[in-house]
Amino acid sequence: ILESMACGTPVLANPVGAISNIIKDGENGFTMEDNSNISIVRNIFRAMNFTDIDAISNNGQNYVRSEFNLINTIQKLEIAFSEL
Repeated sequence: ILESMACGTPVLANPVGAISNIIKDGENGFTMEDNSNISIVRNIFRAMNFTDIDAISNNGQNYVRSEFNLINTIQKLEIAFSEL
């Protein structure tokens, strides 16, 4: 999901686990109700007809750049190691 967002690809995902912390529906990606064929098709059409799909792509890229850059990663690792 993060690699796709970093490439500017609009993401469709199920909001399970940490995904619900990453994907904000209609903001930086699209969340689906489930993995059924109907849900996937419905959400593909929703993404294709979204009025500003470029904003979704840009927001996804910006999210990955701001949250997963080198400085943030180092800081998160330092915190994790200090808690050991």
